[in-house]
Amino acid sequence: MQSYAMSSELKNTQRFSFVVFLHANGVSPELVVELLVASGNLRDVQAVQQISYLLRNLRSGVMQKYKGYNVFAGEWQASIAPYLPPSERDFFGLAQAALRAHANRLRRA
Repeated sequence: MQSYAMSSELKNTQRFSFVVFLHANGVSPELVVELLVASGNLRDVQAVQQISYLLRNLRSGVMQKYKGYNVFAGEWQASIAPYLPPSERDFFGLAQAALRAHANRLRRA
């Protein structure tokens, strides 16, 4: 996962694994988006749409069959989103807004 964080060219499956890992470790969705944008991993609208789709489905609990390794707990865990209090879930809205803004910048470029 460390190599994924340093990479600027993740493929779809690598982005998927990275987002699930970060989410299982309690990283806020807004920070996930900021990290992917800063590292240059959201180079096109399709990549932005993939992350938006992943975050939406992680939030709703649809993707609970996918597990990420929780470093603190030392075990594989499903998404934690359905168990977060509503105030914590607001981060998903912020992440979606950041993704929309980034997609608009890509379209203009």
